[in-house]
Amino acid sequence: MILFEDHKRRKYERRADGLIKGAEPFEMGKGDTALLFIHGWTSSPRELRFLAEKLSGKHFCKGILLQGHGLTPEVLEQYHWKTHLSQLTEEIRALKQTYQKVFLIGLSYGSTLSLHAASKESIDGAILMCPFVYSAKKVFLGIPDTFFVPYLPKKITAICKQSQSPILKKGEFEQHITYDIMPMASLKSLIQSGKSLRPLLSDISCPILLMHSLHDTSAAFKSSVVILKKLGSTDKRLIALEKSNHILTLDNDRDFIEKETADWLMQHT
Repeated sequence: MILFEDHKRRKYERRADGLIKGAEPFEMGKGDTALLFIHGWTSSPRELRFLAEKLSGKHFCKGILLQGHGLTPEVLEQYHWKTHLSQLTEEIRALKQTYQKVFLIGLSYGSTLSLHAASKESIDGAILMCPFVYSAKKVFLGIPDTFFVPYLPKKITAICKQSQSPILKKGEFEQHITYDIMPMASLKSLIQSGKSLRPLLSDISCPILLMHSLHDTSAAFKSSVVILKKLGSTDKRLIALEKSNHILTLDNDRDFIEKETADWLMQHT
């Protein structure tokens, strides 16, 4: 059973192998430093591609497609967050064989995975946007919607997205590649990834730049506040934004994000 199943799914043009056109992983640029881009849950590398294009003049940029993404929600349901972490870890280790420095650039769930990886792998730093640790959606007496997920009947296998667009900039959401349906098993895994991260934050010592919108309707701004406070890093900073929603790289703060990212990398490479 799919909750709110009457919600219409968007249709995408697909390649012969079933992958949504535009959701492909990417590689571009060259240099001694590698930037590894990790997209959000139910999304695709496209949301980070434009940022990578801006940075590829000085760095090698690689955007990975997390397993189960770019296809269908039913495929995503087969993958746990630990599987995605293993995928990310393998990518980091491979890049470290070739490049002098490796930085992670994550968005939402991609930021959460990046922090998990940073707690275990040696990296040179990370730029994290709107990390998902606490949900911004409140459904009853100020309680986040994620609190109720474990108590939903087992017959509910997925939930159609009903919230407002995660992008405020006009016309951008229509081009955004994302699943309209959230598989329940994968949603539970997403929540677990945030909960299990909290005790690991003090183990992270690499430089971290956090950027988060005060008006994020998906990942609560509190997520970044807590991360900043608990990080073991001495070089850490949080930038609060006011013109965007969740997908910062495609929203009204896009130019600012690109400049801050380039400036931070210049200082750390």
